[in-house]
Amino acid sequence: MHRIQQIAEVAVKNNRRITFVGRSMVRNMALAQELGYMHLPEGVEVDLDADLALLEVDERFLNGLGFRWETVIDGASRGQARRWLLIHDYPPPQGFTTERTLLALEIPPTYPNAQIDMFYTNPPLALATGRPIDRTQVSARIAGVDFNGWSRHRGPQSQWDPASDNVMTHLALVESAMAKEVSE
Repeated sequence: MHRIQQIAEVAVKNNRRITFVGRSMVRNMALAQELGYMHLPEGVEVDLDADLALLEVDERFLNGLGFRWETVIDGASRGQARRWLLIHDYPPPQGFTTERTLLALEIPPTYPNAQIDMFYTNPPLALATGRPIDRTQVSARIAGVDFNGWSRHRGPQSQWDPASDNVMTHLALVESAMAKEVSE
């Protein structure tokens, strides 16, 4: 406990935060604080689950469409935490070789102030015509599953606006990118 207390104090001095990973570690650290064996300064601990809450408008939108979705933090144990929104059984438009895919959006830590960019699918989407899809050579491993990334970005005419952009507006861009490939 003493070493963890020291780590927390160093984190505060260096304007950093800490997190506990693993059920036993989380449970033991909560118990140690409850019993008074450890005192973490306010705000030094990151709750990974709470730190990936979507906006209320995002949850209403996803639930309203009937999507089965979840948020995942991957890589935290390696110090490389990436935050993902996974939408199960996402239906790409007709013209692809698969009717459903697992769609992944990386949610930046400062979302909605920072934009959602690109999107990832598993299985990879392929056109029924056999024509290769440009700029889909990016890959990501999320929760042990390989995903194929689509390198699609907002242009100067459609820059991210934190006041109005969210998961719903990004999914509109995803749908537009997919539809464009099918129509070419």
